[in-house]
Amino acid sequence: MLLRDGDPMTTDGRGASGGFQPQYSFTIAEVFDADLLLGNHWTSTAPASRFTQTAIASIVLPNGFASLMGRTYRRRSGTDTAAGEITD
Repeated sequence: MLLRDGDPMTTDGRGASGGFQPQYSFTIAEVFDADLLLGNHWTSTAPASRFTQTAIASIVLPNGFASLMGRTYRRRSGTDTAAGEITD
């Protein structure tokens, strides 16, 4: 399990508090191409997938992280933070 410690703004936004937040997990078990294809298809087409419910974009910055989820923009650079809502 890959964990990230820090402000919730530095994660994908689903964590409610600071501290270690689960980000990604993996094993070294064999994965079949068909399983990857079906997983990718589901995340991009299923009504229950968060990726079909809202637009999501993020970028790692030299000293921080920025994300756009739906109409909510958040940026953290060092100890500085910024957030806003796109209204038009």
